[in-house]
This record gives sequence, structure tokens and C-alpha cells, in this order.
Amino acid sequence: MNDLLEKGDLVEIRSWRENNIRKVGVIVRPIKNSYVSDFSRYEVLVDNSLICIRRDMLQKIKKDLFRNGL
Repeated sequence: MNDLLEKGDLVEIRSWRENNIRKVGVIVRPIKNSYVSDFSRYEVLVDNSLICIRRDMLQKIKKDLFRNGL
């Protein structure tokens, strides 16, 4: 969870509302840095939409896992 997120990182979006649905997006830019990193916000491109998501809802996908089909 403590991995720094940067522009272009592939992330999985986790939501307590949709536990069975996996959404993947790309970090576009940080929106707001917070003293507590879990509350920092990022702009994420999902499908054709830009959404703002808190850090604690994102999990960085390691590139080697993505190449192997998640």
C-alpha cells in the first residue's frame, strides 16, 4: 500500500461497493497530497472517463503480473 503512485502507473481500483468487479485504470496525475498518504487523491483514467480517487482505494499493479495476465 505504501508504493508511490506516478503518472502512467497501472492501478486496480478497489471499492467496498463493488467487491466482485475489478476495475483497472491509469494514473493521470496526483490531485492532492495529504499528510496521511492514504488520503491523497489521484486522477485516474478508467475506460474513457477521468475520475478522482483516494489513495487507499488504489492498488498498484506490478508490470510482471500484468504481462502474465493478472
